[in-house]
Amino acid sequence: MWKFVEIRRAVWPAVSVIGLLVAVGSHILDGIDVISLGLPSWAWESIGASIFALAVLAIVLGVRPNDDKQDALAPAAEHAEPTKPGIEFYPNRPSMVAARGGLKKELEGIYVAWASWYAGTHAATEETFRTTHKPQKLLLLDPDGKFAQITARLFLRPLHHFKADVETARDKALEAGVDVRLFDGPMTLMLIAEPETRSGKGWVRVEIAIPDSALRPNIVIHEAAYPELFQEFVAAFKAVFDNPETIRFVGARQVSTPTPTPDTSDSQPL
Repeated sequence: MWKFVEIRRAVWPAVSVIGLLVAVGSHILDGIDVISLGLPSWAWESIGASIFALAVLAIVLGVRPNDDKQDALAPAAEHAEPTKPGIEFYPNRPSMVAARGGLKKELEGIYVAWASWYAGTHAATEETFRTTHKPQKLLLLDPDGKFAQITARLFLRPLHHFKADVETARDKALEAGVDVRLFDGPMTLMLIAEPETRSGKGWVRVEIAIPDSALRPNIVIHEAAYPELFQEFVAAFKAVFDNPETIRFVGARQVSTPTPTPDTSDSQPL
């Protein structure tokens, strides 16, 4: 197949005119001014006619440089699976929901999930715990702790409303069999998918809570692209979830963490 490198479609009409002029001019002039080039007029007529015919054919068929290669690659590009980005960013919660389908859809698409939220209001309102039985591990802010009051104030919520939201989420999650724990301290708001499989299919969605603002930007980090960073979030969750000062619940019953007893085996009686 002919390849017309660096020639645009718009050039072909001009080429056809040149070919026509060469063919007709050579015939009319009968070789004048071209004999010196060593070619008879009939040869120039043939060359001009060939150029004209080739240019017309190119115009009709729409031949362009390297189009055969591009056309061959087009079907493969159409059917290729889109590459998942290593990091997704959403400036607010509605844009995240529009792109990812919302919390319930996220949980339905994975096997294991861990979450740390201040209150879990959204999950409780949508009955996510009851319908998905996920996340399997849930960390909430202790509504009776010292951080509850300042957190409620920073996010423009009356303290009693904030405490009620936490308690509602806690109770609904416990009813669904979720392992719930309360922590009195700063937390990273996140949802971790497939935290311990190391299959490359995990991801963590981090929600950025901005004080005095209703905006909640979200960042999704995929394990396949950033495995070490992903494991940092998994380790951070474990550190808080298993903290000795974290309040743990079994069923609807609060379990107090035993205070370590100092070893006095080598001490002398007083």
